[in-house]
Amino acid sequence: ILLTLKMKDSKLYFYNAFIGLIIFFVFRIVIIIPAWYMLLSLRSLPQWKDVAFIYKFICIGGSIPLDSLNIYWFYKIVIIAKKYLKSI
Repeated sequence: ILLTLKMKDSKLYFYNAFIGLIIFFVFRIVIIIPAWYMLLSLRSLPQWKDVAFIYKFICIGGSIPLDSLNIYWFYKIVIIAKKYLKSI
């Protein structure tokens, strides 16, 4: 909305981008380690042996590309933020 209103040079645009970066970091990057810890700790439960291999594969195999994408996107966002801060 701020781009449409041509307010890219405003303080509000800067604060919005900064808060977006922090929110992305907290809810997508910080959460990776505890989520993997909980997922891998399930292996010690006796019920883990009853789960079919395909479901284990989907659960673990699906998490790897999603976490990789989140790390890649965060890396790209940080590069953009650095360029923006250097231009100020």
